[in-house]
Amino acid sequence: MGIQSSPVCPLCEQDQESTQHLFFECNVAAKIWQQILKWQGIKRVVLGWNEEISWTVSNANGKRGKAEIYRMTLSGSIYYVWLERNLKLLQNKRRPEDVITKMIIQDVHCRGSKLPRLTKQMASLNFYP
Repeated sequence: MGIQSSPVCPLCEQDQESTQHLFFECNVAAKIWQQILKWQGIKRVVLGWNEEISWTVSNANGKRGKAEIYRMTLSGSIYYVWLERNLKLLQNKRRPEDVITKMIIQDVHCRGSKLPRLTKQMASLNFYP
């Protein structure tokens, strides 16, 4: 397709792009994820890719409402960071982190509101960080 790709992360333009870097070590993605964690009432630092996945397996498994919302936010955050990466690479555009955070929260609310078992948790998360 003739697209030249640099090994540097297109979001922060500081470090080499990798899965580990792009989704949780990049300062742009880390800021988004930190806001998403704060929105859920989770008080901890942003971890690396492997550590986030391990944390999810240990702390957000099962059918509890909070666990399900956490998994939705994790997958949504990864999806939106990937979209932002592609937007930057393909169109040389970028949205502010707070806009991306709000998009993730809106998406989780739209999906979560369709699930009756999440009604109570969604009501308690009816705000932006």
